[in-house]
Amino acid sequence: MFKISLALVILALSRLTLSIAHAYRIIKKANHDYNKS
Repeated sequence: MFKISLALVILALSRLTLSIAHAYRIIKKANHDYNKS
């Protein structure tokens, strides 16, 4: 049981990290486009 919950936590953390990295890239690109114009 504990192993299952641990795996779920790791999965949730990795998905969260991926979405944060994705959002960071979008913000960086938007910021770059804004500075260029």
